[in-house]
Amino acid sequence: MMKRFFTFVLISMLSFLVIASNDFNIANALSEEERIEKGLTFPDANESYDTVKSLEFIPKTFEAYFHLPTTHTSRGGILFGNYGPDATSACFSFEIYSNGYPKVYYDVDNVGTTNPSPINVNFQQVDVRSNGYVHLVITHDNVNNQAHCYLNGELRQTVSVSPTTHYNNFDYSLSKQSRVGGDYRSDNGQYFKGAIKALEFYKDVRTAEEVKADYERLLSSVPSDNDLICAYNFTQSGNAYLNDLSGNGYTIDYSGDNYLDVDSISYDTESRYITVENYDLHPNTFEAEILLPKSFAARAGVILGNWGMGSSLSFEVNTAGKPRLFYTATDGKDKSIIFDADVRTGDWTHLAITHDMVSKKVYCYINGIKVGESLECYNYIDDSLDYPFVLGGDHRSGNEQYFKGFIKSVAVFSDVRSTDEIKQDYESGVDLTDDKLMASYQIDKSKEGKDIDNLANNKYKLHYQTTWFTNKEEVTDYDYSFALIGDTQIIARKYPNELHNIYDWIVDNKESKKIEYVFGLGDITDANTPTEWIAVKREISKLDGVVPYSLVRGNHDSSLWFNNTFYTEEYVNQFDGFYDDQYIDNSYNAFVVGDTDYLLITLDYGASDEELEWAGSVIEEHPNHRVIITTHCYMYRDGTTLGSSDVCPPADSNDANYSPNKVYNNGDQMWEKLVSQYGNIFLVLSGHDPCENVVTRQSEGIHGNTVTQMLIDPQGMDAAMGATGMVAMLYFKADGSKMEVEFYSTVHNQFFKESNQYMIDISNTGSVAHDYKLFTNDQYHWFECECGKEKLDSCKEHEYMTVYDENEHWNECECGLVEENSHHEHTYDEGEVIIEPTSNEQGQKEYSCTGCNKKYTEILERVPKKGCFGSIGISMLSLLMLFGVVLFIRRRKQNM
Repeated sequence: MMKRFFTFVLISMLSFLVIASNDFNIANALSEEERIEKGLTFPDANESYDTVKSLEFIPKTFEAYFHLPTTHTSRGGILFGNYGPDATSACFSFEIYSNGYPKVYYDVDNVGTTNPSPINVNFQQVDVRSNGYVHLVITHDNVNNQAHCYLNGELRQTVSVSPTTHYNNFDYSLSKQSRVGGDYRSDNGQYFKGAIKALEFYKDVRTAEEVKADYERLLSSVPSDNDLICAYNFTQSGNAYLNDLSGNGYTIDYSGDNYLDVDSISYDTESRYITVENYDLHPNTFEAEILLPKSFAARAGVILGNWGMGSSLSFEVNTAGKPRLFYTATDGKDKSIIFDADVRTGDWTHLAITHDMVSKKVYCYINGIKVGESLECYNYIDDSLDYPFVLGGDHRSGNEQYFKGFIKSVAVFSDVRSTDEIKQDYESGVDLTDDKLMASYQIDKSKEGKDIDNLANNKYKLHYQTTWFTNKEEVTDYDYSFALIGDTQIIARKYPNELHNIYDWIVDNKESKKIEYVFGLGDITDANTPTEWIAVKREISKLDGVVPYSLVRGNHDSSLWFNNTFYTEEYVNQFDGFYDDQYIDNSYNAFVVGDTDYLLITLDYGASDEELEWAGSVIEEHPNHRVIITTHCYMYRDGTTLGSSDVCPPADSNDANYSPNKVYNNGDQMWEKLVSQYGNIFLVLSGHDPCENVVTRQSEGIHGNTVTQMLIDPQGMDAAMGATGMVAMLYFKADGSKMEVEFYSTVHNQFFKESNQYMIDISNTGSVAHDYKLFTNDQYHWFECECGKEKLDSCKEHEYMTVYDENEHWNECECGLVEENSHHEHTYDEGEVIIEPTSNEQGQKEYSCTGCNKKYTEILERVPKKGCFGSIGISMLSLLMLFGVVLFIRRRKQNM
């Protein structure tokens, strides 16, 4: 009895939360106080909590109070069940399947006269994943052949269940015990990946009123009902949490490992310890003291690494305890070296791996003894390590390869440690004064959730970051904002009912967040199906008339469906023009925010040369606008423009499915042909490459302007964690001096990663770039900004040309500089008559200056011309006309 009591006391203190599917995390073992707060959790397949005897009845009502994180996408595992390989057993399973939907399962063999087929009762319209604990109830009504699912006391779904005699009568008893948080298949692989606070099971079908009452009294009182089979409250202290509260004797027995006394911190998907500075040198020796149980079979995870962001290194333990060094080079090539050794000792183990470019080998040591060497290595010394290292994890979405064991210490050296040096490090610890020691971290429980110092020097300190958090200081110093929506393809296909979160949040926060525009970045859908297009159209249309918005086509979106869905009056009228008026694939819109003139250009996926030329012509027509370009495929996760050698294929070939006649440009080409060529382009936004970071790079165009380029694509997060509904917010000052970034989940109502919330200096971008003015000296003239930056190719030698005015001529450069002592008065040579004067015309005589092209024209005197129409002739004609008039008057009087 005393041995049993101490066993109970030990296991009552064991609890842990596993998020990634089939992962084991002994480092999350909790104290009794923590278990009382969080409930019962399950470190691995070896932990088991079994009833001491078989249940007398198969339940018709299953109840559980538990937590499964919203980030979990694979099977959540068994809450309570006894499924197993025994062919003579009667089995059931109360569980959470993939994507958070609950189910019950029955399988009866050799019971009665007929063996019915297994029955699955699935509730795929219910998602029990949450940020907190939920109360789940499933009832199986064998009279009406229905099953009901309740969540937090409310009916959420009813399904029909095919009548089967033996199941519906429930006239058999179970032949073996039941297990909490798992079942009896050989590897217990479906152990529960969350935390359970309470379980209750009834032999009758609970009514809606009873379910509501159960929810309201949870954990506050002991259930009391004649039809109660068994009940458990795992938040009770001591060993009482293992007792059956029904009084029917279904007490729980425990069997498993216990590592409560280990003085170390936990690693999980929700947090990271990240170096505040990138390593200046490439590590060539990794050492660590780690602990993994002998029974652990799955991939243990990363000890120290920065995988997931361009060129990277990873010091880790693979499956079956095998040490591994993995690196990805700048050219995208991967090298994985796995040693046939085993660090699963159940005790502290010193592991070292060295990368020797001289011998071109990689060596592995366990407890100071060489246990393996690789006959090949990769020269990664010339590759850049642009991203920080993570202790107990890396940068991949969801941090799924977080370390599942304990880490006591980590040391990183720039040189290749010898066998003797590694043995000395194992026996005596590393020498903190060694000039080749880059970093040394000591980890114990006191470091949990805190920054960790580098004992070797003041650099490379580890900063603790939670993946999800709410306690962020609100951005207030801004005048307006833009909202960015990256690839929604996973949500559109797998979680269409969660799409509304994104657009409802934007509508609800339009005024408070001063949102002036919403930019979509492509891959609106995943499979390009009518169902997906209907779903996205329903939600995106909520922005009509509320806030201007734009969309671009991704490689998962056909031009046909894109245009058929959004070529509407509401959408088209938001723009000033299109590359082709029949399609919305490429568009532009000039708009004003405050005192700033903006020009938005949307470019089709992998825009062609003709489309880029069109965009350039539009930009030339708007020289005073700050230009924003949105497109789908432009930037890679490492901050470079997408090229043909990048992991995520760029748009550099024909897309036979959607645009068979189009020749695409990738990101490199778009930069060279368009983005770098115009001084008022200041922002380029793109998606396409899955990345949980908001990646920003600033590059200088040929006119000296700084172009800010950003990648926002949360599809990998949605695939690994379920729908996140991410929105990237850009907050602007009216003076154009800065842009502040936030990355926010509209599903979780939390911010994602501290490193995704930052400020960008944009004071030298777009139409507010350098104000160039003319400068001259005796030999050259050039254009220079007051900040000292010269305009590209503007410095030229003076070239003087002769110019003149009415009085003098001189030599002057096109920049306005006059050559010294070049002023002279005009000196004219007598010229010639250029127009022969007539009797009634003026003649001209032209003179030319001897020093320049200035000409002087003299007007000659008028010369009278003689003839019948001379002065005498005119007088005679006048007298004759007068005489004629007098005769006409006299004759007229005579006739009167």
